[in-house]
Amino acid sequence: MLWSITTPIFPGKSWQNSDTQTGHPRLRQFETYMLKGSSPVSYWDIIAENQIKDAIQKGDFENLKNAGRPLASNNDEMAGENWIANHILEQNDELPDWLSLRLDITRQREVAKKFRDEAIERLNELPNRLWPTDARLRRLIELYGKNVKKLNLLIDEHNHRCPSIQHELVRMREDAIDRKREIIRRERGLAFTRDSTVEPDR
Repeated sequence: MLWSITTPIFPGKSWQNSDTQTGHPRLRQFETYMLKGSSPVSYWDIIAENQIKDAIQKGDFENLKNAGRPLASNNDEMAGENWIANHILEQNDELPDWLSLRLDITRQREVAKKFRDEAIERLNELPNRLWPTDARLRRLIELYGKNVKKLNLLIDEHNHRCPSIQHELVRMREDAIDRKREIIRRERGLAFTRDSTVEPDR
């Protein structure tokens, strides 16, 4: 877009104001630049670049704290196109929604593991014939199932919101206790085959 020489660049000012008429160097330079049909953004880019070059020549960037060292960062997982938004959240002690979900998932996973491990321990304690009727075992299996279903929903939501596939989490197996129960059953069956004096359900 070709800008008119009368187009205001600051509120309440135009090219035909007292600043231009008094010969302000930067405004006159800008006026000349705009008359060539160039973009005002490009002009300000040049101004900024020249200021940086001047600062370098003056040595303003020398002997800075931590010069030559990589920037300390413990939030590589928040890098990417949303880095600025994530940085602002971090400065205000907030987390991106997917990292908040990950914290919830970590806590929920520990609870589910506790129910799973206690159920497997109970399976090992009981003879096979008591598995279906043991109230504590049935309760642990029920609690594990409910927690894992909720956990996997959180994991699915996390994987949908996280910035890349490298950050995705693996769902927890809902059949972990059933699989372990079959392993224990087979191991006890093999033990009975090797030694017929040992009861197969112990």
